[in-house]
Amino acid sequence: MKQCPKCNFSNQDFDAVCANCGSPLNYVNDPGPYGTPGAGMYNQGMPVKTNGFAITSMVLGIVAIPLICCCYIGVIPAILAVIFGFIARSKIRSSVNIEKGDGMALAGIIMGFSVIGIIFILIMLQLSGAFSFNYYWEDFQRQLEENMNNR
Repeated sequence: MKQCPKCNFSNQDFDAVCANCGSPLNYVNDPGPYGTPGAGMYNQGMPVKTNGFAITSMVLGIVAIPLICCCYIGVIPAILAVIFGFIARSKIRSSVNIEKGDGMALAGIIMGFSVIGIIFILIMLQLSGAFSFNYYWEDFQRQLEENMNNR
């Protein structure tokens, strides 16, 4: 049985709010349904804050996108976005409802991996010669010379 901290009413063990006055019954230190402290419980008395690593991960993922074109320098913030994203998700999961921002961390991870993938594809295309305009330039010059000689 859970005692309400406000009205001392005896509630059932599975109640989240007092049946008498409606105030929250679960605290961060209460054992959760699976024996873990605060699992799925209210975070009473402490404000929920956004994890700083999650914000950093999302911002770096966004910054990496336009930097793809700039000498592939976007790979640096992309790698950092992935690293900070995984750190943020780990910290958020272990914070027991004290921190939020799991979606922002996931967005940073997805954008970071996307930028890394795009840069990898661009490097492979460049190494294969797909961006080689030398062939097209030589063909253009040859056709230009033929047109000049046919006049």
